[in-house]
Amino acid sequence: MLTNLLYRAANKFRFHAPSTVTTLAYMAYRARGAYLQDGLFTVHNSDFRKDQKFREAYRLGKATGSWGRQDVEWRAYVCCWAAWSVRNKEGDFVECGVNRGGLSRAAIHYVDFERLNNQFWLLDAYEGLVRRSIHVIHPGSLVVTL
Repeated sequence: MLTNLLYRAANKFRFHAPSTVTTLAYMAYRARGAYLQDGLFTVHNSDFRKDQKFREAYRLGKATGSWGRQDVEWRAYVCCWAAWSVRNKEGDFVECGVNRGGLSRAAIHYVDFERLNNQFWLLDAYEGLVRRSIHVIHPGSLVVTL
């Protein structure tokens, strides 16, 4: 009975309290699962942080030094998700503006690229598009020139 009473009171409060108060109350309620990083804030599902395959892929990508001191977990996860979504499609992978290849490295690990029959083209035109800045990743190998 007390539980029912509290539920009804909370429900009425939700409709009569200012939206800022209800938003803050909801965020406090969900704070344990909150994610605030790389320009993204959510109190909803951020289970990608628990995915062991992604954790390892992110670690490998971060080891390239591409992101400096930043943590770009969400950006890396979106890249891995996109690569996973098209892994069985016909055609090659291409990343433009690769810097040191951190996102590419994460995606390669996440989708088990060595098992695919594709190439991964890494393009970085920081100095202009020249032949020496085009690197090909053959299945099972990574070629990066720094």
